[in-house]
Amino acid sequence: MKLTVNQILHTEGFEKFRVICGNRGLNREVSSVSVIDAPDIYNWLQGGEILLTSGYIFKDNTEYLLELIEKIAKNGAAALFIKLGRFIDDMPDEVRIKADELSFPIVYMPFSFSFVDVITPVLTKANSRQLEIIKKSEKIHCIFTNIAIRQEGIGKVLEYLSDLIGQEVAFVDNIKQRVFCSNDEMEINMENYMSKYPCFPITVTRKTYGYLVVNETKYKANEYDLIAIEHASTIIKLEIQREISNDEIERKYRDNLVLDIIYNNINNQDELRERGKLFGWSFEGHVRAMIADVDHFKKNFEKKEGTGTNRAAVNELSRQLLRKVAAEVRMSFKKTIYTTFTDRVVFLLWDEGKSHKEIQKQLAGINERIYTKEGFTLSFAIGGLADEIGMAYRSFREAKTALVMGRRLGWENTSYFYNQLGFYRLLDQLKGNPAVKNFFQDKLGRVEQFDLENHGELFDTLNMLVECNWNLREASEQLYIHYNTMKNRYHKIQEVMGVSLDNMEERLEVEFAIKSKIVNDI
Repeated sequence: MKLTVNQILHTEGFEKFRVICGNRGLNREVSSVSVIDAPDIYNWLQGGEILLTSGYIFKDNTEYLLELIEKIAKNGAAALFIKLGRFIDDMPDEVRIKADELSFPIVYMPFSFSFVDVITPVLTKANSRQLEIIKKSEKIHCIFTNIAIRQEGIGKVLEYLSDLIGQEVAFVDNIKQRVFCSNDEMEINMENYMSKYPCFPITVTRKTYGYLVVNETKYKANEYDLIAIEHASTIIKLEIQREISNDEIERKYRDNLVLDIIYNNINNQDELRERGKLFGWSFEGHVRAMIADVDHFKKNFEKKEGTGTNRAAVNELSRQLLRKVAAEVRMSFKKTIYTTFTDRVVFLLWDEGKSHKEIQKQLAGINERIYTKEGFTLSFAIGGLADEIGMAYRSFREAKTALVMGRRLGWENTSYFYNQLGFYRLLDQLKGNPAVKNFFQDKLGRVEQFDLENHGELFDTLNMLVECNWNLREASEQLYIHYNTMKNRYHKIQEVMGVSLDNMEERLEVEFAIKSKIVNDI
């Protein structure tokens, strides 16, 4: 417990001391004692001092005494002990009123007492108290350290802390969304708990990992309680950092295994099974790869946070967001493993007998929840079903192809399977073939050249016509132009190309050329 002015006055030898005014401040904490030997003593106070004075420096100067009391009280002094009868006969009424207002004790000190008669017992008592606190702190530290050495866990730390402070306690883990309690029967209302219960943050390098929560709304920690809570917090920090370190090591090996699977770096199935056992993974059954990619992540992040190109902030939010995406997918699908890249997550999903439509419905729900909570949307690109884990790399290649196609086609906030790409799958097989580029140039090169020389929009118009299944009216509405303007452009396109687009074969060739441009990035 803290040493107070009241305790000093009840110490043997202080029987003749009496409180003149400021009684409400008798619980002020005492840490040292000093003599007022300068008029500006308040500039040198550290807090907790009993100040001794004969009254000489402010005799016949009530105004200065009022100022002094206000300043020493504000700067944390514990009390003023004053000898009356030599330089000051009695305490002026206005000083008494001021001391009562400030709850600052002014104590009568018998004239027969020297300053040493006060200094020695006060310092002895203060030092004894400090020694008692140190011994108590060392004992608590020793017990908590042993708990850490034996790796008994956060629950044991809370159990012992509960015994020390006489209250049930809990630790709310913000990182892994867990709650530890000092006993199994403890109940704590987690809704707005920080505004209901006394909470003590567990912080490392300005990052708050969670809170120690005392399950008593009216609880106020005394000095020994705070020592116990501080030591418990230190051990919890160490335990959390140990878990994080272990998790990082496990994540690294887990990610390496998933990467080896999707890039076909596995020597044989026995090796795969043995490595999977380390994480409790079984690879039996059909499996497909899925890539969850954040739509316009950096652009939307900068817009949302206003942080410009702060790479560290972007990367940290990306990690947090992808962890939440992974958690959502793992809750929605019974069996999945994954690895994270800078702005995407690659999953291996084991077949649950669900249709494409059912899977896409689940992914739409995930997208909705992520957007509601985080303000970002996702694109899910999904490969075909592999018969066994050893063939999962093929599914991953298909998912990558689907993602690239989807991005080029402007698809976002959706999900799509590789086998739903239709005609684009064939074009992907022709990617890089010079014959495709030559075909595009022969078919639509003149249209692009016309636009370049005349600042025209014929190619964009033609592209929209293809998207609208050659419906001129619908295409004009999509481009926000008059229907007559669309007809004029349609005739101009045919004139530049030197063909009739009413011919179905010509239309088919135009569609092939436009889609070839998208796939081959011509």
